[in-house]
Amino acid sequence: MLTTPLSIPETMYALQLVKQRCSPEEAFEYRQVKTPIIKNPTDILVKIKAAGVNPGEGKYRSCNVISISIPRTLGCDYSGIVMAKGSKVTEFEVGDAVFGVLDNKAQGPEGTYGEYTVASLESGVIVKKLDNITFEEAASLGAVSLTAMQGIGIHGNFLSQDKNIKPKRVLVIGASSGIGVYAIQFAKALDAQEVLGICGSKNTSLVQSLGADQVFDYTSTESMADLLSSPQYKDLDVIFDCIGGDDYYHQLYPLLKPKTGIYCTAVGPIIYFGTEPVGFSDWIYIVSRILWRKFFGPCHYIFGLFAPFHTMKTKIHPWLEEGIIRPVIGKDQVFDLKEGAKAHGLMETKHASGRIILKVSE
Repeated sequence: MLTTPLSIPETMYALQLVKQRCSPEEAFEYRQVKTPIIKNPTDILVKIKAAGVNPGEGKYRSCNVISISIPRTLGCDYSGIVMAKGSKVTEFEVGDAVFGVLDNKAQGPEGTYGEYTVASLESGVIVKKLDNITFEEAASLGAVSLTAMQGIGIHGNFLSQDKNIKPKRVLVIGASSGIGVYAIQFAKALDAQEVLGICGSKNTSLVQSLGADQVFDYTSTESMADLLSSPQYKDLDVIFDCIGGDDYYHQLYPLLKPKTGIYCTAVGPIIYFGTEPVGFSDWIYIVSRILWRKFFGPCHYIFGLFAPFHTMKTKIHPWLEEGIIRPVIGKDQVFDLKEGAKAHGLMETKHASGRIILKVSE
């Protein structure tokens, strides 16, 4: 049985990936496609208001990491309105404002860069939108907030109830990135005593406003020297790397507590992984580096991505409701769906602060 009191068109507009290994302008086409339909009793049809843009979607476009079939509607982060629901959906009603993350592991054909998408109670996560945030802000949480929760809360042990391993001091590399802006806030929300961040000088004020106690400018030799040489910044419990690469690892792991310090990366040993084509030798390098550091390195080295989807409901959503954390969208980083190529172009510069958002409908 299907609940659909609202009118749903047979076709919709979507920004589809139609070409790969090319510029964003060549890769995307705003076109009319069939509106996705509910197929299972746990499905929910959502009219998209806004969608988040993720680095992983840039990798699908470039084919530098993985090849996918096209044409395809990318995107996993969304906010919008419930338009129809399956018979087993009881916690949402048609007309509810919601946001969430699709669990499209193979980047299925019906992503969130379109006017409608199908979410499921059996995969991904969907929660009710709060009145204290906009649809654009709701769409900004998504995958990056789950990655930040994995790095800070789970791998970083800030969610641990064991007082013997509860960390107190954390450094976030890439603190103004889409992941970093949530990592800083989550660390504070989870009672970190000292939160340090690394970002560019133009984003220092932003990162401080999110709760960082000290921010270091990676473009300043003096600022980085202060971090690396001052005794007050040693004996950190956790370093969470949102940028990747060997340089930061070799420079910063000595700041960790001996034996117990944790170096967690969301990217791995290649900086901005996927920006360039990743070949067989690169994969060998990545896997060997991760395994070597994990088993023989000078600190606890962990590579991880998403936290369990339920943490969106149990932690992130309540923090939003209480005003403990806030969404972060950079200035001039909201684009109309038709301008999705520009959004991907901005993402490629690596100079965006916070999230990049596609506005799909009013």
